[in-house]
Amino acid sequence: MGDTERIPTAAAELAATIAQLAGGLALAEEPSGFVAALESDPDARTAVARLREAGAVTLGKLNMTELALGPFGDNAHHGDVQNPWKRGHVAGGSSSGSAAAVAAGFVAGAMLARTVTDAALLLGVIAGHDPRDATSSRRGVPYDERVLQTPIEGLRVGIAENYYVDGLDPEMEAGVRAAAAHALAGLGAEVAPPRVPDPGPLIEVCNVITRSESSAIHAAPVRDGRPLAVQLVGRPFDEATALRLGHAYEQAAGWTSRRPALA
Repeated sequence: MGDTERIPTAAAELAATIAQLAGGLALAEEPSGFVAALESDPDARTAVARLREAGAVTLGKLNMTELALGPFGDNAHHGDVQNPWKRGHVAGGSSSGSAAAVAAGFVAGAMLARTVTDAALLLGVIAGHDPRDATSSRRGVPYDERVLQTPIEGLRVGIAENYYVDGLDPEMEAGVRAAAAHALAGLGAEVAPPRVPDPGPLIEVCNVITRSESSAIHAAPVRDGRPLAVQLVGRPFDEATALRLGHAYEQAAGWTSRRPALA
């Protein structure tokens, strides 16, 4: 039995397991050739197909922000995604249903996972060139689970001193800085505050493009117990280092054993 044999997984609607896509109704009501191809050929969803081939059990599709345009999990067609740690609060996004399902313990993975070890296991299954995607890289993603146990002493971690914390809730900012200063630096990583270019113009251009396209298609815990999220970004095709760093932080923080109290 492989590592992923009989592991329960699920996928956000953007991964397309049937004709209805991306948390919306328009594509299901008037399926394009692309949608019809996905419905007639299960292997067209490469990531989901690879998980199934490895023995994982797909429980179903998960709710999300429509067309993945937004971080709140609000969806007029299927209802808003609830945060299992506190109802009435967002679960992040755009794959909000994936985050909620993993946090609640309904599935072990949904293209994201609860622990770095689980994320690495999923990555080992779904990574690699996708012959159906012309933009997919042919570079391999070498990974050995032993890399997670490699000390992070000497690794350089940057927390941008500009833009990154602009408008950020003070409690969130304090949590991020505590994670870097106390956990990562305490494990021997070198934490530095680099300055980054202003992302504003790029974001404005991105918003114009994505919203135009969507219109065409559519025609560490805070005070109340909710976890905080810290995203680690590494060099392209260097997932091993990012996983190694994340695993070290995760072990030091010790929060992965906590579960939300579901009603």
